[in-house]
Amino acid sequence: MPFSQGDIIYTEGYHDHFNQYFWQRLLWNPQLEAEDVVAEHCRVFFGDKATDLMTEAIFQLEQNLEIPLATNEGIDRYYALVKEAGRLIPKNLMEHNHIGASGFRVGRPLRVW
Repeated sequence: MPFSQGDIIYTEGYHDHFNQYFWQRLLWNPQLEAEDVVAEHCRVFFGDKATDLMTEAIFQLEQNLEIPLATNEGIDRYYALVKEAGRLIPKNLMEHNHIGASGFRVGRPLRVW
């Protein structure tokens, strides 16, 4: 379309919900820092107490994509962070998981709505 600006958020694979949230926030305000957007997402979807651990886990996951699997110690680190965060997520967020099948595993399988 001539004279239009914008973007279409399309993502396929693991963590679709996070990817879409991240890009939509940056499209809304490109001046935001990536770290702030990730922390905001974690606070909203995992609760205040789990925010720091899940933020660290997301950045660890990103690093894991750059290191060969056979020598990647970050995989165990990611698992430990998410497992620990799972114990801190409020019960209402665990029972009424509104993320769907985003791929984040936080102590038990997520239900798909």
